[in-house]
Formats: sequence, structure tokens, C-alpha cells
Amino acid sequence: MRALLITFSLFLAAPAMAAEEPVTYGCDEMVVIGRLENLDYEHVELKDDLLGHGWMNARIHVRSVVKGADRRRVLPLRYFGHTYLRHDRTFMLVLSPQEGAYGLTSATMLRGWSRPKLEAACRPAQPAALP
Repeated sequence: MRALLITFSLFLAAPAMAAEEPVTYGCDEMVVIGRLENLDYEHVELKDDLLGHGWMNARIHVRSVVKGADRRRVLPLRYFGHTYLRHDRTFMLVLSPQEGAYGLTSATMLRGWSRPKLEAACRPAQPAALP
């Protein structure tokens, strides 16, 4: 009985989980749900980089297109990071058009049957910064 009371007390004292923020996307970007097939990795030498970073190439096996006009079932992807994104999980991916492949703006891993919500409207493209 004492263990039950302690467990119940801990449950009541735990803070409520914050609702997930909606996924933002640019008006020129695509949003898809799919899994990655990771391909090659190109190491980039950065000063004082203890973990190592590089460019990764992958294919996205698209389950569904949430926003965007490209209806191909397999899309090329190029992204920069410490390591590959997981190939065994489904993601909601925000993709920016690049030359020859899509660039990765954001990736949200899906949990169970729930899907992250999108912002109600896209972000307009930002003008290029002057040098």
C-alpha cells in the first residue's frame, strides 16, 4: 500500500507535458512522411569539432505527401549532421528544393499512429541577405 501511495504521489507531482509545437514550413518547401535509405557520408573537417560532421546522401521512401507537388515515391535527399538519421523509423520531413536533391529543413520522428500538426499557413520565403 505504501508503494502505491508513493507512486500515486509522484504521478500527481509530475509536471504536465507541454503540447508539441506545430511543424513550420516555407511556402516553397515540401512536407512528406516517409523513411530514409541512407547512402554515403562525406566527412567535413571542422576546427574544434570533437564529434565529426559531414554531408549525408539518402533516399526518402515517401509514404505520403502532406504539402507539395512532387509525387515521386522516392526522393533524393542531402543533409548535414553528426550522424545518419534512423532508417528504421518513420519521419515527417520538411524539405527545401536544392540543385539535384532536396535539403532537409526539419525531421520529426513519428510515434505510434499520431502525426505532428502543421502550422496553419506556410512561411513566406525570406529575401537573400546582402553580403
